[in-house]
Amino acid sequence: MENTIDTSSPVAHMLLPEASPLSMITQFVGVTELEVRYHRPALYNDSDALSHRIPFNEIWSPGLHHITKFSTSDSILIKDKVLPPGSYSLLMIPGDTAWVMVFSSDTLYDLKQYDEKGDILRVSISGQKANFTKDLTFTFADLLPKSTILCMNWGTLSLRIPIFIKNDNKVKESFEAAFAKADKDNWQIYMHAANYCLESCTNFDKGLEWINKSIAIKENHANVWEKAELYAEKGDYKNAVTYGEKANELAKEHPDPVRQKHFDDDIAMWKQKPNRITK
Repeated sequence: MENTIDTSSPVAHMLLPEASPLSMITQFVGVTELEVRYHRPALYNDSDALSHRIPFNEIWSPGLHHITKFSTSDSILIKDKVLPPGSYSLLMIPGDTAWVMVFSSDTLYDLKQYDEKGDILRVSISGQKANFTKDLTFTFADLLPKSTILCMNWGTLSLRIPIFIKNDNKVKESFEAAFAKADKDNWQIYMHAANYCLESCTNFDKGLEWINKSIAIKENHANVWEKAELYAEKGDYKNAVTYGEKANELAKEHPDPVRQKHFDDDIAMWKQKPNRITK
């Protein structure tokens, strides 16, 4: 007799609780969107060891009976290997010390469907000991404009998977598109773009180009100070001092003791440093 599910039954449409509830985390790094969709099995005490729940040296899904999904909107580096944009089944091969992360292009619903021919990427990660975590948990940590760490914690195990983003061209295109739509007197948008270069420690010359456009629209202590900071990051401390002092003068129109001390301290520090100009 064929085993079928009666979809007309009220039970088929009920939202029923799961022992390993579904969870999802999304994180933007720059303009790249990363997402992990996974289920969260639990360990109830330190004696409920991972070795009782995980098949070491065999393919395994972090969601136990569910397949974990990882997606990225752009090409990224997992450790030192390229992962193209897309959605992947994230599997693992647990080891005593090193764990192998497996990114499969196959849309899997069960481990029985797994075929290593669908592997797009494999990378080895060392496991670390950490404080006990009852429920399997993925998080994004150590966020920077061009990198993050995907962390998995369960029991006393911690895995830290480094992710690096290379999307400078996409970021530039995003800003250029925003400039085209902005009002002609919008000095803030150019300052925002310059600040991205400053905080991501990248393409300081492009940052200076954008901050000069901001200043050309409306000069004020904020964008002139941003220009000073960009020169300082380039190692051009002579120009950093010049524009820092100019920003200090402009800021006197709206006195703020905290800001004044910040400006004075940084200018004094820059005066002590030799030039080491970089791009």
